[in-house]
Amino acid sequence: MKVKIAYTVDLDEIPQKIQDFLKQSEELLFSKEMKDGFKSAMSAFSEGNLQVGLDSLEAIRSKLIEADIRLEDCTRVLLDYQQTVSQINAEKYKEQEGASNEERQ
Repeated sequence: MKVKIAYTVDLDEIPQKIQDFLKQSEELLFSKEMKDGFKSAMSAFSEGNLQVGLDSLEAIRSKLIEADIRLEDCTRVLLDYQQTVSQINAEKYKEQEGASNEERQ
């Protein structure tokens, strides 16, 4: 069973975390295990061994689900990061505008 966890990192660490998530997804998708699963499924079906083929397909789907979960995590973190950076920039802009208005008066 998969469960979600949360932990705190510095804002400037987020781009690296996103890259780490992407790398994990890539490793899952392009793993030897994944390639072997496809070979096993194709071989099993060509030999008429439906159960081995089905088992191989389930193993492939499981890896795809793992990669998708990691990509979903990446997307959520990236969206939150983008929103936070936008908020920070908006606050800085307001502060600069306030300082400019005070200088003009």
